Amino acid sequence: MLADDMRRLAEEISSAYEERIKGVVAMRAADAERKRATQADLRQIADQLRTNADQLRTDLDGFKSNLDAAEADRKSATQKDLSEMADQLRADLDQFKSELDASEADRKSATQKDLSEMAEHLRARLVSFQGDLTASVAGLMGELKMDRSEAAKAWSEILSAIRSAEKKAVITGPAKVKAKAKAKAKVKTVKEAIEEEELEEGEELTSDIIELLEENPGGLRMVEIADTLGIESWRSLIPVMRQLLDEREVRKEDSTYYVK
Repeated sequence: MLADDMRRLAEEISSAYEERIKGVVAMRAADAERKRATQADLRQIADQLRTNADQLRTDLDGFKSNLDAAEADRKSATQKDLSEMADQLRADLDQFKSELDASEADRKSATQKDLSEMAEHLRARLVSFQGDLTASVAGLMGELKMDRSEAAKAWSEILSAIRSAEKKAVITGPAKVKAKAKAKAKVKTVKEAIEEEELEEGEELTSDIIELLEENPGGLRMVEIADTLGIESWRSLIPVMRQLLDEREVRKEDSTYYVK
C-alpha cells in the first residue's frame, strides 16, 4: 500500500515536471516564431524598396529615351525651333528634377519614419515578451522548487515513520529498499540524496569543462563551452565558472577562459 502511494506520488511529480517543461518549450517556440515573422516583415519592406528603386530607374530610362528622341527631332528642325525646344526641354528637365528631388526626399523621410516607428514598436514588443517570458519561467521555477521542497519534506516524514515501525529496514531513497546489513547503513533523506546527486553532477560538469579547455589551449568563451557541452543556456555556467576561477582551476582574459 505504501509502495503504491510512493509510486503514484513519484509519477505525479514527474508528470507535473514534464508539463512545466512542455510549457517552457512551447513559449520558446512561440518566441522563435515571432522572430521569424519579424524578419519576414523586414525582408518584405526591403523587397518593396528595391521594387520602388527599380521603377524609378525604369522611369529615368524612359525619360532619357524621350529626351534622345526629342534631340533627334531638334536636329532636323530650324535653329529657332531648336533653341525654343532646348529651352523648353531644359525647363521641363529642371521641373522634373525638382519634382523628383522632392519626391525622393519625401519618400526617404516617410520610409525612415516608418522604419523607426516599426523598430520602436518591435523593440517594445520584444522587451514586453521577454519580461513576460522571464516572469513565467521564474514562476515555473518557483513552483518546481516549492514542489521539490514539499516532496523532500514528505519523504523525510515517510522515512521517519517507517524507521519507527521497522527498525530492521533501511531506506536510502524513494525507490530503493535494502535489508539492514551487519553494519547499520546511514539513512539519507530525499533532500540529502538530491543534494548529493547535484554535487556529483556539478563535479562531473567541472571535470568536463577543465578537460574541454585542456583540449582547446587557445581558450573558449562561455557561450562556446555551453554549445560544445550541449548546455541550453550559457548563463547556467556562470556560478560554475566563478567557482573554477576562485579555485584557480582556470583563468580568464577578457571574456575567454583558459585552463591553468
